[in-house]
Amino acid sequence: MERHGHLAKTETYNAMIKGFCMIGNVNRAMILFDEMLNVGPPPNVVTYNILINGYIKKGYLDNARRLVDLMKENGCKPDQLTYTELISGFCKGDKLDVASALFQEMMQQGLSPNMVNYTTLIDGLCKKGKVDDALILFGRMQEIGCHPNVGTYNAILNGLSKENRLSEAEALCNKMAESGLLPNVITYTTLIDGLCRNGGIHLAFKIFHEMERRNYLPNLYTYSSLIYGLCHEGRVDDAEILLEEMVSKQLYPDEVTYTSLIDGFVSLGRLDHAFSLLHRLIQAGGKPNYRTYYVLLRGMQEDCHMVSEKIAVQHGTAHNHTPHEKDITFDTFCNLLVRMSEIGCEPSVDTYYVLIARLCRDGRSGDADLLVEFMKEKGLCPNEAIYCSLLNAYCQNSRVDSAIDTLNLLTARGFKPPLSLYAAVICALCKRKQIKDAEVVFEDMLEKQWNSDEIVWTVLIDGLLKQGESKVCLNLLHAMNSKNVPISKQTYLMLAKEMPKTDKLINENHGADTLRVLGDQKPG
Repeated sequence: MERHGHLAKTETYNAMIKGFCMIGNVNRAMILFDEMLNVGPPPNVVTYNILINGYIKKGYLDNARRLVDLMKENGCKPDQLTYTELISGFCKGDKLDVASALFQEMMQQGLSPNMVNYTTLIDGLCKKGKVDDALILFGRMQEIGCHPNVGTYNAILNGLSKENRLSEAEALCNKMAESGLLPNVITYTTLIDGLCRNGGIHLAFKIFHEMERRNYLPNLYTYSSLIYGLCHEGRVDDAEILLEEMVSKQLYPDEVTYTSLIDGFVSLGRLDHAFSLLHRLIQAGGKPNYRTYYVLLRGMQEDCHMVSEKIAVQHGTAHNHTPHEKDITFDTFCNLLVRMSEIGCEPSVDTYYVLIARLCRDGRSGDADLLVEFMKEKGLCPNEAIYCSLLNAYCQNSRVDSAIDTLNLLTARGFKPPLSLYAAVICALCKRKQIKDAEVVFEDMLEKQWNSDEIVWTVLIDGLLKQGESKVCLNLLHAMNSKNVPISKQTYLMLAKEMPKTDKLINENHGADTLRVLGDQKPG
């Protein structure tokens, strides 16, 4: 990139790279980054931090981590922000071991973790159930003079509450007050939720009233926790009164709140009232999730067993039977949809999607097919999301022919399947040694120019290499080259490590500088 015959400055590149990352086009940002590496100006720590943030927002954590290695190799030292972004990203990505290692690496680099770094890692540890490790870290941060904030305390309180360590949570609250930090709505709600989930509904209401006395306004989550606690103890009518109270305060219950109530009424055998709550949720514009429907499905299936259970009681062989999600029969799914119609909640395409997607995730693609036919009989047409769920399930269940038929149906109707689904189909075909068919699908994808996200190619090629399909990878790479699809150096290097013959391809496309820039990595 030149401006009036002069190379643009690093700041100019950074601005453009940031712009592409902000709109999620990390691939285009990396092309500019490659340009900086090859012809200048050299990237600085700001450049790397922008790209790391871009990768993290896209969920490509490993790519973000590799950029840190690259910046070190290029003599650019990571700073506080580099590690802050990475630790946060890996904690959110549920890769706590990597986050912890980065925390240690940060200190080894002579950088002192700040309150944000400590709080992020403490929160991650608590969410993974490693509360004791979080408490050790909590003590360490205070020893070095790094003062926790309300968010730090809330993270630990949440961890303690989930483990029913309520006396420790109460002691921590007192310590928080002694340090001059006032609890906020999140603090109170965290304690209330922990108590409600562990049979402490009486104390939960005591804290709730104390919260109101101090002029803290309970939020949706506060009320939802209390409603859950009441329903858990069978006090469904009290829970419904509380629901009316929150509505009167302009706090509108969501599907989670309603599901707790519906579950409570179903558990007491009050199925009709449970369905009336479903009607109310839908009428209010809410969208039931699978948990909502599962609770009703469970109730209906248990209802079907009532006659046989009564007979079993007479013979002294009765037993409690709560069906597992995968045990819910297909007929019960259909009965749920019929019952919804009867109460004035005509199932929508979204309703079918929630149920079909769950059947697909549970490996029940056959039942998912039947439900698609059922919805068609009702005059509803499956949408793109339903077909994508089916396609993914077919690949996982080795129904490759069905997967290809669905892929063709999607494209014929003008839909644009995610690139990840193309990758799934290609990998499934290769697994069945249908190599030619896999290459046809890949060529078709390139013909449609659905090639904007280069990361998918890296994932695809990595998957094929693990299946031992190195020759297929080369064919796909040649196909991409012939259509001028950009391919990252990372993809080439991945191939170079597995296949020495890709050296020629590397040199043809990026020149010898490619390997030098990425640390002169060699195959093998």
